[in-house]
Amino acid sequence: MRKILSFVTIFFIVFFSPQRLSKTIAQVMVSKAIIYADPELTAPLGHVPSGKLIPVGNPSQNLPEIYPVMVQGRIGYIHEQDIRIVTNSQNENGVLSNHSQREHNFDLLFQESLEDDFKKNNFMIVSYGQFSGGSEVQNFFLTVDGEDQSALHSFQWGVLHKAPQNNFHWGASFHFMANHTEQSSLSHIFFSPEFYYTLFQQKKIELLLSGAINLGFLTNITIKNNSDGEPNAWPLGFDFGVKSLVHFHPKWDVLLGLSYRYLKIIDAKDIQYADGSELILNSSNGIGFQLGLLYKF
Repeated sequence: MRKILSFVTIFFIVFFSPQRLSKTIAQVMVSKAIIYADPELTAPLGHVPSGKLIPVGNPSQNLPEIYPVMVQGRIGYIHEQDIRIVTNSQNENGVLSNHSQREHNFDLLFQESLEDDFKKNNFMIVSYGQFSGGSEVQNFFLTVDGEDQSALHSFQWGVLHKAPQNNFHWGASFHFMANHTEQSSLSHIFFSPEFYYTLFQQKKIELLLSGAINLGFLTNITIKNNSDGEPNAWPLGFDFGVKSLVHFHPKWDVLLGLSYRYLKIIDAKDIQYADGSELILNSSNGIGFQLGLLYKF
């Protein structure tokens, strides 16, 4: 929808009012006027400092308070409360404006404002989920406990850097996955560099493609009354899936996710039971869901 609105705005500016964008000049009246990527003013792109003269287009009848502005070869949007329209021939001091020079300076200024500030747009992530452990995990619990306990509980603590002017985002998290029964337990602890790409975004919801590399610290396999010990190993794998962010507060988002997770269990020894039988557990993999919260700090 945002792309359609942007195309329609550009179409009318170019074909029905070709000189309007360069001849209508507005002066920034606030300390920092935010330029947005969408007419709903939900995706900030950058800012323009106070006093600068910028070329603007005509607002639409549906959104009379929103002015389109061309910068870096694309359309942006600014709210009327942040600007004051200056006469076409003069600025507030009665001096003829050099529109082309002003627009060029605005482009350079805007480009600088688009630089990613790693001190901002950071989020803390806390989530809970359940993932299928796959056939080998299922066989492990069936052999020891006689019932299917292959679903692993998953807990995540991490951070996400998500600048609104970019579609690519990144983060990192610690994960703990486990299932415990009276006779046995299986747990994984691992660290994950994470990568995201925005597929779809509106005012209240955002859809992300997600991927991660899982670098393990420990896989712990415990069997009650196992005289041959409890072999420890470590996991290595990946995640990929989709995540949805529901924006219900300026600092809080709800996270909903669906992912496939694969963990190769490295250095896992053959599990030896008291009766001499062996069970090999080499991997944990399956689809799972995720529910959590993001807090902007």
